[in-house]
Amino acid sequence: MLAEDDCGIRTLQSMKLVGVGGAALATVIGDRLVAKGVNLLSRFGSAECGFLASSHRDYPFDKEWQYLRFGDVKDFVKFEGRHDDLAELVVKPTWPSKAKTNLDDGSYATSDLFSRHKSLPDTWMYHSRLDAQVVLSNGKKFDPSTTELDILASLPQLRDVYIFGDGRPQPEPNYCRCVARD
Repeated sequence: MLAEDDCGIRTLQSMKLVGVGGAALATVIGDRLVAKGVNLLSRFGSAECGFLASSHRDYPFDKEWQYLRFGDVKDFVKFEGRHDDLAELVVKPTWPSKAKTNLDDGSYATSDLFSRHKSLPDTWMYHSRLDAQVVLSNGKKFDPSTTELDILASLPQLRDVYIFGDGRPQPEPNYCRCVARD
């Protein structure tokens, strides 16, 4: 990976902008790149709604690459509170690039959870998914529920199975064995 060696870092530093999207970049990698002077731009969008936001900012002074700016689209989106200071991004029916609807009013609830910046308006950081969908580091997404149920059905000695993988290159199961009790 370019971020892991000096030659790669120099290449990234020479670029006007370095953009990432498709999946959240690991904070430790993004922070390292920004600390080394890379103008890192995070982009957010979806197949259902197209491009919605980026972290474009005053790069020499604003180092918060992980915070997405929704200023230009603020009239087309809203954030609905869910839990623990997190809000779900909802795209309103008037957004021109919206290709899918899942709410009665014609809006699209993305199931993407964000936390608001403490002082910058219309600025949010991606946190996680509201649903069971897992987003791998390569941007691939999947719902592990059916695989978890298949594993449980085929192995009676298991009490539960959790498949995780957010931000990882591949999913991995975590098995909970049944313990015999007297």
